[in-house]
Amino acid sequence: FNPRDDNLYALGDFCDRGPMPVRTLDFLMSLPHFFPVVGNHDMWLYEYLCTGIPAPIWLDPRNGGRKTYNRIRQISSEKKERIREWYGTFPLLRTVGDKIILHAGPSASVTTEEELLRQIQDITLRQAYEAKLLEGHYTQIVRDVGWDRDYIRTAMKLEAEADRDPKVLRDPFITEKTIICG
Repeated sequence: FNPRDDNLYALGDFCDRGPMPVRTLDFLMSLPHFFPVVGNHDMWLYEYLCTGIPAPIWLDPRNGGRKTYNRIRQISSEKKERIREWYGTFPLLRTVGDKIILHAGPSASVTTEEELLRQIQDITLRQAYEAKLLEGHYTQIVRDVGWDRDYIRTAMKLEAEADRDPKVLRDPFITEKTIICG
């Protein structure tokens, strides 16, 4: 990997995975060609940076947020603000050529690429969070692309049972593009 020349696409959840979350964020912020999409852990960190209050689910030992929370609490308010501003620019979805890049998978509330892109393309984490503040919750499609694993579970089940009559967990998503999810 050559950070000056290579593009790095990240599928979300890079804040709570590993022993040095702040150092990881510093490294990623230094990359000139870093292209992330938002994951649910990124949403939890962003909300903490906006409110100063960590979500209990983020601190749950199964989710890995406690280490990030403890480290982030120790940094300066200026650095927290810089991380918050940076995170706020992350899109929920990217299209790159013939690929759709997102964290969890396309929402079950849409069945075509056109619907998905119309509803979520160009929405940043900041915009999704501001809408959450107005509505009291994330919209279903925002929640789905950050959390819902049904798409990938269905794809895995269909692949595993390709020679049998598989039970379809959800309707197929119609697109000519390759979907890349974390």
